[in-house]
Amino acid sequence: MNGADELDAAPGDDAVTVPRATLDGILDRLAVLEARLAEPVAAPTGGGVDPSPIGTTGLLDRRRALTALVAGVAGSATVLAGARPAAAANGSPLILGNTANTATSPTGLAVQGTGVGYGIGVTDNGLATVPTSAAVLGHAKSQNFAVGVLGMGQGSIGVGVEARAEGGTAVRAASTSGNGLTASSGSSTGIVASTSSTSASALLAYGGRHAIVADNEQGAQLFLVPRAAPVTDPKVPADPGVIYATGGRLAGTGRVRSTLWTCVFTEGDDIRWRVLAGPTTAGSLHVLPVPARIYDSRPGTSPFVGLKAPLKGSEIRTLDLKVNGSTVPAGATAAVLTVLLVNAANASGNFTVWAGGAARPAANTMVWGGSAGRFCTTALTSLDDQARIQVSSSAPTNLVIDVVGYYR
Repeated sequence: MNGADELDAAPGDDAVTVPRATLDGILDRLAVLEARLAEPVAAPTGGGVDPSPIGTTGLLDRRRALTALVAGVAGSATVLAGARPAAAANGSPLILGNTANTATSPTGLAVQGTGVGYGIGVTDNGLATVPTSAAVLGHAKSQNFAVGVLGMGQGSIGVGVEARAEGGTAVRAASTSGNGLTASSGSSTGIVASTSSTSASALLAYGGRHAIVADNEQGAQLFLVPRAAPVTDPKVPADPGVIYATGGRLAGTGRVRSTLWTCVFTEGDDIRWRVLAGPTTAGSLHVLPVPARIYDSRPGTSPFVGLKAPLKGSEIRTLDLKVNGSTVPAGATAAVLTVLLVNAANASGNFTVWAGGAARPAANTMVWGGSAGRFCTTALTSLDDQARIQVSSSAPTNLVIDVVGYYR
């Protein structure tokens, strides 16, 4: 067809003026309409083109269809769509409706950016400035959109969101008040991070309170493995430097127990693992700036806590290590003490210190015999969950205890 002939306005017809880009689109659509002139066309519904161009014979009148088409484009109304994919002139936005928009493979919607702003943007009540140049921008103020970008995947190979980077950062998450990145999975892995570069980090986290918080009811809570094959048991081969955690919530108890391991040596079948932390380890040693006196049994001496009287033979006395500003916290697992016996009886005696609430052990912390006087030693003892100890002596003596440090 000749586009110029078809657009000549007949005398008495209303003149229509449209931009060149819109005119090109109209001509393309008109060519499609010509091909369909022999087909009956149902009247559109829902506020589309005026159905009057459809005659009693069910065929479209070309000129009246063109007039309606131009009017529909000029008024941003729904036009005879569906014959061609949605398109927009260069530099103009592409607006998609909420009807059955479809696209053919491999691309549903493609945007080639200029490096300024973003390629595709969805904002909640507008966004004054663009925070960074991005291919896709999802913005939510928790008014109409609660989530900026939500990715959901179903099936065994479904992926909610996949990010890849060549030479840069695959995923960057930051928050000024909430969580930077939250990931969960019902049956697989919440976050998988990997890198093939020897100078890059698979996962890098910064936090004002916690950089990484890991919790799992079944398997490892923290799993850091600098190799391709994952390590799931301390008995399997591994590389030195592998760190991972075992344990989790104890079924039906609500309690959590986990152990952090590191592989310190491997050569053939000789694999040596070391526990860094766990329910059977003491934790890290916190040395006090200066020793803190938490007990003195002599009357009139500081601190003024506890019973001010010598230990009687075989008497068991419970002492609290948290007193007198010692900074020893409840939950400390062990403590380093200086133990001083004063005015010990002239006898063959022994002294023992051990955790609060536990039965007295057979081991001795200190022994003396054959003379009275002062005896001093350094002791390491476990604590109960309130940082308390028990002491006992086989012969009468006064007792002074200073805390040097504690484990937690």
